[in-house]
Amino acid sequence: MKKNLKPKPSRESGQVIVEAALMLPLLVFIALGMIDLQWSLSNVGDLNYIVTESARCQAIGAKPCYTPNTPATYAATLAQQLHLPQANLTVISSGCNTILGTCELTASYQFKPLGVWFPKIVITRTGTASLKTVY
Repeated sequence: MKKNLKPKPSRESGQVIVEAALMLPLLVFIALGMIDLQWSLSNVGDLNYIVTESARCQAIGAKPCYTPNTPATYAATLAQQLHLPQANLTVISSGCNTILGTCELTASYQFKPLGVWFPKIVITRTGTASLKTVY
């Protein structure tokens, strides 16, 4: 007696294709969201570095921050070195407060996401540095 080796057609044929068609867009959306989040967090780190170094440069009176530059142009130079678009960067130097002994600089960066599905984010950071003391 020979057995029939042909599989019987089932009602479940094509089930995997339908499941993949439903789940693949969701998985791609989640992956793009994770990449977008990583890039925004990288920009936050870059912006923290920019404001901290610019405030420090202002506090110690370093040459890159003065004559003819300002702390804001120094911050823009750092942003250019870190490949942040300068059109999306706004730097405000509050100056130095001799009473408190600190210098403060604030920067805002308009983060542009990967697609229209994700929100635009404005990242704002403030850097503070102590003035050098002369003994």
